[in-house]
Amino acid sequence: MRAVALLLTTLAAKAVLVGTAELLAPERGRRRLDRRQALTDLGWMALYVAYVPWVGALTWAAVRDVGHGRWAGAVAAWPWAIRVASAALTAELVHYGIHRAMHTVPFLWRLHSVHHSSTDVRWWSTFRFHPVDSALTLVVPAVVAAWCGFGAAAIAPYMLVVGVVTLFAHADVFVPGRVLAAVVVTPAFHRSHHEVGRDQCNFALVLPAFDVLFGSASFEVDDRNFGTDATVPSHGVLDQLAWGSGLRPSRRASVSALPRRWRVTTGWPVPLRSGPQVGEFEPTPALLRPSSPPPPRR
Repeated sequence: MRAVALLLTTLAAKAVLVGTAELLAPERGRRRLDRRQALTDLGWMALYVAYVPWVGALTWAAVRDVGHGRWAGAVAAWPWAIRVASAALTAELVHYGIHRAMHTVPFLWRLHSVHHSSTDVRWWSTFRFHPVDSALTLVVPAVVAAWCGFGAAAIAPYMLVVGVVTLFAHADVFVPGRVLAAVVVTPAFHRSHHEVGRDQCNFALVLPAFDVLFGSASFEVDDRNFGTDATVPSHGVLDQLAWGSGLRPSRRASVSALPRRWRVTTGWPVPLRSGPQVGEFEPTPALLRPSSPPPPRR
């Protein structure tokens, strides 16, 4: 209960700060709130509060168990600041790899597409994650950093920064200039990753340098058409949870946010990835034109 109370207090403080920033400095002026999207995100937030304390406990238990590896003694002799920076770089690199895999491996994309289903990305969209997705992205980077010899004291600062940056990165807040975006993930940088057809850029969680290093950085701001071309339902926690878990949702997926070329189909399945897949058929404009009328009878 103490962990839940601390989590709720922290979330409330972050919500006040980031929510105020959204009201005072929206990215493209005040936008109408999508209530269904907001209610879905608040439902995911409630689920997040229920399971994240257990994920956190699992993470730190694993860090303690793994943190006595081969390099622990040598790394312990490093200055604390060097250990913190090295642990952050290690965990960030692992997360970058996981995030790219989420957009490449089909069953991982099915989990992660839940997060990309939001068509109105705001600070509360941070919590729209399938629990397995959250567990992978929280536990694995920390455990790998611990295996490399960085103890919990060196990993904890990075995890705290992650909690702040990820919430801010989803917020509808205008941050001027590109200097800050080159140092830390900003809303302009990360929200581009949530646009339809642009999910192959800006994978970094905290440090955009990894996107720059691996050629996946994009500092351009498009039309902010958020969503995904997966058939994950656009709202409804239970439906989205069922979809991510490999179960068929109870409602048909929304196609309102899909690129026009996919709107020719409204049934199951629609391709999970943007563009045609191996063995799939993409209709061409010539095939979509109405057929010519039959010749008149004589």
